[in-house]
Amino acid sequence: MAGPGKTEERTESVGGRRYPSWQVCRNVVVTGRRTTVRMEAAFWDGLAEIGRREGLELNQLCSLVDRRRGGVKLTPALRMFVVGYFRKAVPPPAFPGRLPPPAEAARTSPPFRSALKEIG
Repeated sequence: MAGPGKTEERTESVGGRRYPSWQVCRNVVVTGRRTTVRMEAAFWDGLAEIGRREGLELNQLCSLVDRRRGGVKLTPALRMFVVGYFRKAVPPPAFPGRLPPPAEAARTSPPFRSALKEIG
């Protein structure tokens, strides 16, 4: 697996205001070549968790995604992979195909509340 990486503070402009954006850079070996990938820490944590669950090293996971990504750049492909993996791991919604009534929407699921806590 790659080292812990370094955290870099950047700012992004949204609506004329600048906001901090935290990303972690890591060197990974993808299908035999070394490359640097910069993603938010939550995505690196997600890849590490997937690796633990599936018995794969980070470089192996990145190589598998790289082989299947088609014309998509590696970083967005890794993000889509992490989101897709965990979406499949969560049971389907209680209200398939329609929005819940407002009173029921207020009672969100534990994964929903946990995800909101993760972002602040």
